[in-house]
Amino acid sequence: LQDAAQKIAKKHGLTVNEVLGKKRKYRKSPVPPKYRNPNDPNQTWSGRGRQPAWFREARNKGKSAKSLEI
Repeated sequence: LQDAAQKIAKKHGLTVNEVLGKKRKYRKSPVPPKYRNPNDPNQTWSGRGRQPAWFREARNKGKSAKSLEI
């Protein structure tokens, strides 16, 4: 398919990028933090991805996720 597209583009004096356009790179905006470490306020977590160690430790010690919310 790519070879066919290149041949057609070349036949008309164009490149594949000129015909199809460049891929757009969309930037994902950062997700604001949802949780804060009570022992170190500089440590935050958005709630997405892997849980940080401080969050797991706090949960194991009986703190609720709700109590760690910002």
